[in-house]
Amino acid sequence: MALPDSVENSLHHLGFQRFLPSKKLSSIIHSYWFIDNDITASTEHLHPDGGFGIILNYSDAFELDGNLINDTCFLDGTNTTTRRVRFKGTLKAIGIRFKPAGASLFFSSPLSEIKNQSISLADTTFIQYSDLYSKLEKSTTLYEKVFIIEEWLSRAVQTDRKSSHVINQSLTLIRKHNGLLPIQSVAELTGYHQRKIERLFNLQIGMTPKEYSQNLRIEQARKKIKSVTDCSFAMIAEELGYFDQAHFNKQFKKVEGMTPREYLLKFISRKQERC
Repeated sequence: MALPDSVENSLHHLGFQRFLPSKKLSSIIHSYWFIDNDITASTEHLHPDGGFGIILNYSDAFELDGNLINDTCFLDGTNTTTRRVRFKGTLKAIGIRFKPAGASLFFSSPLSEIKNQSISLADTTFIQYSDLYSKLEKSTTLYEKVFIIEEWLSRAVQTDRKSSHVINQSLTLIRKHNGLLPIQSVAELTGYHQRKIERLFNLQIGMTPKEYSQNLRIEQARKKIKSVTDCSFAMIAEELGYFDQAHFNKQFKKVEGMTPREYLLKFISRKQERC
């Protein structure tokens, strides 16, 4: 049975709860999340991590990057930039978050085809998602909902597909070096041609190795900015391997939609609002 995630909950104000997958699905599923609350209005940021997500919405439609999402069951593809989601009114939704390459076990087409997109589950090969939606709506406890989700995923997985060991080795190396290892070095250490790694990343993760590495570096930058409010952006840029602060600012804004300083000021402001 999956257990509640003990990671600090930054979305507690939304009634957000997250559960870890069972051992049998832990290699492909990051977590299951549940939100059930009434709110005036809230805008949250969804940071790119290389994973896909399934969202089942049982309440009011919400906005994703300014676009109203009317589908009750949709797939959120892998993203290369932070996305803004705006909630208002009754909020009741369930999410399934895949690990990088995890969603490739459920699809035949390259995941890069839906990079930076959200599409209805009706346009995918997922089986019996409407039945899943109905069963989850009728179930009464979160543990029961997690059990239903895991049963459905076990049936939906394409047993003839496996995550490539090339991808797994490459992901391990890139994560170990926090995105600082050049793809050429990844190829040399794994013993595979760079083009093969790049092709498999697009196929099974939905983005290039460079984009994945960039997201890891920006993730580290966000953590550093939030941990030390009087931080030196020049020092962060140097630690994360950027040529200079200007290059760091440009790449940070490309992913986050704002400069590091703007991100820091927004973080401080939101922290004060919730105190």
